[in-house]
Amino acid sequence: MTAHTPEDPIEADPMLRVLRERHPEVEIVLLPGPVAPDRPATPLASPADLAGLAREVDDLLDSLVSRLARHQAWPADPAREARWRHEPSAGARSRFVHREVVVVAAGLAEGDNVALLRATGNALLGLGWDARPVAGSAPRLVARRGAARASALVRPGSLQVVVTSGHVLTDAEDLS
Repeated sequence: MTAHTPEDPIEADPMLRVLRERHPEVEIVLLPGPVAPDRPATPLASPADLAGLAREVDDLLDSLVSRLARHQAWPADPAREARWRHEPSAGARSRFVHREVVVVAAGLAEGDNVALLRATGNALLGLGWDARPVAGSAPRLVARRGAARASALVRPGSLQVVVTSGHVLTDAEDLS
């Protein structure tokens, strides 16, 4: 019988160890696992890239809002907020971020929020987005155009529209 060293992978696996003990006449060969192909490194977005991405998302929302402004129920000056969101990173200096711009049309009369949701879907389709309604407890829709995403959600007396960029990798500290 052959002496086995503790580094022997067959000895480390209980099933293979028993197989070897019960069938010493069988030669067990372990093949290496699949080798993952080298993934190209994701380039870091520069501050100029981030500024361009922010402008792009703002432009996408501006073009949507300009179409919605033609609707009688759209308020003259809806609340708007832009922010960077990031994926949690385990102590890494770089992280994936995306730009999100939210506009809320508030103070709407009953039924106007649903009418604006329909108008939002039609406007997104007219701008080349792939927009679809989503089943759920509140009427809403989602849309895609390249890496960008949009969503619209009916709330009591309001409509919330969110446009989000695709993710980019950055090591920038200040994303204001």
